[in-house]
Amino acid sequence: MGRLMAMLVLLATVIAVPDRAPAETATLEVTVGYRERIALPPGAQLEVELLDTSLMDVAATRIASQRVVMTGVPMSLSLPYDPAVIDPRMTYTVSARLFSGREVIFRSTQAYPVLTRGAGSEVEITLEQARRAVPEPTLTGTLWTVTEVDGAPARLPRPPTLELTEDGAAAVFAGCNRLAGRAEIGPGTLSFPGPMAGTMMACPEPESLWERDMIAALEAVRRYEMEGEMLRLLDADGAVRIRLRP
Repeated sequence: MGRLMAMLVLLATVIAVPDRAPAETATLEVTVGYRERIALPPGAQLEVELLDTSLMDVAATRIASQRVVMTGVPMSLSLPYDPAVIDPRMTYTVSARLFSGREVIFRSTQAYPVLTRGAGSEVEITLEQARRAVPEPTLTGTLWTVTEVDGAPARLPRPPTLELTEDGAAAVFAGCNRLAGRAEIGPGTLSFPGPMAGTMMACPEPESLWERDMIAALEAVRRYEMEGEMLRLLDADGAVRIRLRP
């Protein structure tokens, strides 16, 4: 009898507890596109985020996010969020990024306000193409184009070039003939000991004069300086003999 009463009390308790209403959700209507006439990569994914950007010097707080396969440009989607967390005194914005694999290829670069301070629940976002990080050139393994020898700019039909390898091989195109030799490379030092061998074509002016001056300048080189994408080859007195760029 006691067990029966306990079960009845438990059943009555369960019946008496009202069902909890599901949390309300609201949606932002977001349209995303870009201006460039570039086809979408296969499987490109669009990520859209609702952010609390109220505090200037603090990282934005993510309120909601969604990531989907982008099937066309422009593309519209509904971003669900919890309206209970929205404070009318605060500032909220939407951002978007377009991924190809793990690489971000497009991103939003300005704030797109929503929900408060006069902003609504619909927003159109224009993405900007993300710039790829370009690694700075290295002394070896880069095909350097000669831009100047002893202060004279290179104005030849085919630009002279210099290429060095880590094991000290040097390949030179001096404007007419192709030459090969050895380079001695150290921390900030560079020289070309010994003569260079190569083709011996008869070259018209100004190629022949330029080639003579370039070879003489290479023979005088003792060190190098790199600044960004610029390479300078200097002689023992510190004079710049050759300027190059990738």
